[in-house]
Amino acid sequence: MIFRYHTLCPGCSAKIILRLSIGIDSYQPFYYVCERCGAANKGSLEIDYSILPYGTKITLDGQNHPMETDFENPDQIITIGLDLPCILTGADSPESQFPFLHQSTLMGSTDKLIQFQNRISSFRSIVNSDWPKLKRLLTYYTNRDWIQFDREWENIFEDTSPLPKNDFERHDRLHRALEMLFISLLPELDYLILKKELNYLISGLPEDKLLKLKKFSIDLTKDKELLYFQRSLFERLAFMVENFSAISSGFPALFYNANGKKDLKNLRIMRDDFEILKAHYLSSYEICHKVIKIIIGIQNIHFRGDPDLFDGGKPTSLTKFDRIPNALKINYINQNIYPEFHSRWTISLNKKLRNAIGHNSIYHDLKSGMLIFDDGDPIPYSKFVSDVLNLLPLLLYCIQVIKMMYILQYFKNQAKSS
Repeated sequence: MIFRYHTLCPGCSAKIILRLSIGIDSYQPFYYVCERCGAANKGSLEIDYSILPYGTKITLDGQNHPMETDFENPDQIITIGLDLPCILTGADSPESQFPFLHQSTLMGSTDKLIQFQNRISSFRSIVNSDWPKLKRLLTYYTNRDWIQFDREWENIFEDTSPLPKNDFERHDRLHRALEMLFISLLPELDYLILKKELNYLISGLPEDKLLKLKKFSIDLTKDKELLYFQRSLFERLAFMVENFSAISSGFPALFYNANGKKDLKNLRIMRDDFEILKAHYLSSYEICHKVIKIIIGIQNIHFRGDPDLFDGGKPTSLTKFDRIPNALKINYINQNIYPEFHSRWTISLNKKLRNAIGHNSIYHDLKSGMLIFDDGDPIPYSKFVSDVLNLLPLLLYCIQVIKMMYILQYFKNQAKSS
């Protein structure tokens, strides 16, 4: 559905027809760039889906904006996909006129487009019905308030999942519930591969090393730092749920074929959420680098039977490892036992981007749709948004690592995976 809106550029009075491809959310911010004067003008479209015909309200530059008289000869026609990466150039091309239909070309098939629709619909449906309850459950879990946790569990799942009988089941079932919520946002199922790799490594440990790992997990769970890590990771998931409209425009890109991914540099996301998304990227980068200490500890037990024993004796302990610069930590990961983790880590966590955000040396240039660095080549904002969403497998993996530390202490003298 295309909503046509006639307006004058507030800077140069150019006659503009905005063609807004309606998205899912009832409130959708956007911006457009006047081709004549180059000014970026922000606005929003609100749709009341509760009445027929749908009620619409347009806001430009923070003010309610009446529609101008129809233009017989507009100076510009601008088509915007409100929640899709879209092409702005070539006003007469099908790609620019129909942003939604263009997605099937970028994905390579109609089947992928249907899969994208089903997955985003499934995620939004679960969030709309259950997220407030799940968020309370997470609060009770991180507070270790098992009485309230059990009550809320019954409130959410009723007869679909029995009440956990002990702490082991509470740890296990909560994390499974989170996986079920976010699984629809993982079209390539990266997380399941990462999880299998971790579980295979742990389950393959001989009994003496498994006992060392159990002691390692007990020592970690006595430390409040581990709970802090867990709480921080849950906050990243909550951010993705509660700011999903800012991230969802990057979701189609996860379904693009190879040629579609190359086209990201030509696609524009016509909204500006960079300020909030860059904070999420920075926080995700930092917390993942905290958890890598635990992953290295498991690796050291696998090879040498002690979490503090490194190859060559340096660093001399995990505590010393934790103090080295974050950018160097991935170099200690053995790719033979963590091939999927190493690959995902190097793809998802960009040191240059992290440093630019941390040093405030990057900005979103609305006119070009690029992220501009003080030093270095720009990157498309559309790619950044899809990359933010693609942090999810790594966040879920770090949550799984911490979960394993909590449940390992319940294991006896044989390896089990979860």
